[in-house]
Amino acid sequence: MIVRRVSVSESRQSLPSLLREVEEADTTILIYRRDHLAGALVGAEAYERLMRLQAYLDALALSSQLGKLPVHAVKLARTAREDVERAPLRK
Repeated sequence: MIVRRVSVSESRQSLPSLLREVEEADTTILIYRRDHLAGALVGAEAYERLMRLQAYLDALALSSQLGKLPVHAVKLARTAREDVERAPLRK
């Protein structure tokens, strides 16, 4: 993967070509404003990988939190489903 650094003003002037570069060359574009990272352009596949990774990390954190409770996850899900099934329909 190629990582390239550009300024905010350069990114404004050349967004279409930067997007092409991200799509075609597996490049990540880091956008800086006054030597501070302001944002990044990444390809769709990299973005989807990051979102899957974040979802996995969130699930691990939730699992860790539930593991400390005296409640079994399957029992909790079953009870929640039963509560929903018993609830009257709202009109």
